[in-house]
Amino acid sequence: MTKITVSPDCGNAPRKQFLKDFNIAFATGDADFIIQHVCDDIEWNIHGDKHISGKEAFTKEIYIMKEYSADEVVIHTIITHGREAALNGEMKIEGKTGSVKQTLSGLFSVRQNYCFFLNATL
Repeated sequence: MTKITVSPDCGNAPRKQFLKDFNIAFATGDADFIIQHVCDDIEWNIHGDKHISGKEAFTKEIYIMKEYSADEVVIHTIITHGREAALNGEMKIEGKTGSVKQTLSGLFSVRQNYCFFLNATL
């Protein structure tokens, strides 16, 4: 089970709550929640790795990532302004070769609890 720690101010507004839930879904491998909450023309830029366009390609990638749920996720800050948002934290994932701790950061565009752009460093 994933240990989840979220700063108290990360859920005091609807968009902050949505991004908290969205990122927890990533950490816990809840692919269905993630896929239900992205637009058909989603754009996902993973710095230094790949760019994914469209819900079909996004869905394929999410189901691959579903196999790697985090052991621990910490969300430090969620900042929203209009439709734009930013999130930072860290995630610890246990793998076959040991544990990996990585920064969790991203820029999001959110409209009515649907994410239509992700710009992430994983």
